[in-house]
Amino acid sequence: GNALMVSRRLIAALGLAAAAGAVHVTLWLGRLNGALRRYPTLLIVPLMQASWIVFTVLSGGIFFEEFSDFRPRRAACFCLGIAAIVGGVA
Repeated sequence: GNALMVSRRLIAALGLAAAAGAVHVTLWLGRLNGALRRYPTLLIVPLMQASWIVFTVLSGGIFFEEFSDFRPRRAACFCLGIAAIVGGVA
């Protein structure tokens, strides 16, 4: 009874996550291919990788509420780290 319901929910959640991942990969590869048609590879791949890192870090920080307890020093170091990622591509 109860174990079967948990298994069904787990399978449904995993299926939803797999579908969302497949959509994400499809969209990402479409954007990458479009950008590679327009710009040189040595420019676009690092830019896209850096933007992916920055947005992943920011969304993770928001989702897991990691920014809620940032003190000024930690916020400054975080901003320097993000600037180093972005500046390393420029």
